[in-house]
Amino acid sequence: MRVARPSPRLLLGVVGCLAACAPVHRYPDGTGIEGQLEREVVALNLKVQELEASLSHAPSSTRQNSLVPELVQVFSGSGVLVSPYGDGARLTVPVQLVYADVASLRLRSEGTMVFDLLATAIGKHSAYDVHVVGHWSDRPSPHRDSPTRLHLTMELARVFAMGLADHDVPMSRVLVAGHGETAPLTSNDLPKGQDANERIDVVLTLPPETFE
Repeated sequence: MRVARPSPRLLLGVVGCLAACAPVHRYPDGTGIEGQLEREVVALNLKVQELEASLSHAPSSTRQNSLVPELVQVFSGSGVLVSPYGDGARLTVPVQLVYADVASLRLRSEGTMVFDLLATAIGKHSAYDVHVVGHWSDRPSPHRDSPTRLHLTMELARVFAMGLADHDVPMSRVLVAGHGETAPLTSNDLPKGQDANERIDVVLTLPPETFE
């Protein structure tokens, strides 16, 4: 007898419910049953983000955005998460993927591949504006000249944008911003969640005149 397999959207709903309905606690040491449950909640929240991204480029008769599935293939295996953003796309780059040391704002030499891929995608889609937005967790800023998280994320985004410029991305197309800790992807209660929230979003958007 053939058993029907649950659809990805049903799985997303179940996982989302589990993550959303779980009680929120703080166990700094992450030990014991409570700590295990807290780790599972963080993992579920991250899984929801991954499922939403994968569903965003699933075939749909009403979706006209062809940019997202293209970029999903381009950035496969790179550590960069692709998700839809209106008629454009959001490319989420973990800070630790491109920064060797946040305290000194030093980029990793290994991050060259990420910048190469980003520069290629940005160059190929010249109709899109580029927004580079820094995000942080609830950890204190490690950069001595950036006493606040907001200032830190602005500096992270600025240096990241300079990295794009070094790969021939015109700065006339790039807008830089920082959001501090105000837009977390998941709970900051455990280091894994904090790491996920410390990120750079590269958002490709069509300018307003494109829609006229």
